[in-house]
Amino acid sequence: MSETVQEITAVVIKMKFMKKMTIILSFLTCVLLSSTCEKDKDKHDLIMFTNNSSELIYVRGSWEYPDTAINFSNPALAGDFYKVAANTSDDPLRLQDTYEGRFEQFEKVMVFVFDAQVLETTPWDTVKAKYLVLKRYDLSLQDLESMNWTITYP
Repeated sequence: MSETVQEITAVVIKMKFMKKMTIILSFLTCVLLSSTCEKDKDKHDLIMFTNNSSELIYVRGSWEYPDTAINFSNPALAGDFYKVAANTSDDPLRLQDTYEGRFEQFEKVMVFVFDAQVLETTPWDTVKAKYLVLKRYDLSLQDLESMNWTITYP
């Protein structure tokens, strides 16, 4: 009978130990997650774009600077993702990572602005060959910071 009591005592001690370890691990996980959020609080994963024109436009970013050629697919093929309506603001330049992280590898981001009607009615090869861009912005991290992460067109 004393062996059974010892076995039960051992199981109880192990259970208490496991409970304490679970609490400690849960606490550490919370601390790590909250500290990670604090580090990224000042990072940016989007650039706001204000379209002050009366026309619908498409906005597309590229990290190929200083190569200013149009080296990406037609933004109109992505549905409304890159589209910014007339006299509105939107965030078509959203990243999965952060702009600060990208600027560690690249000097500038180029932001291309296209007339929606042109993209929707003109073959993409023609748009690229004739460089049918309404405006191109070449922006550094400092430029975006000074613009408060908002591009205003025109």
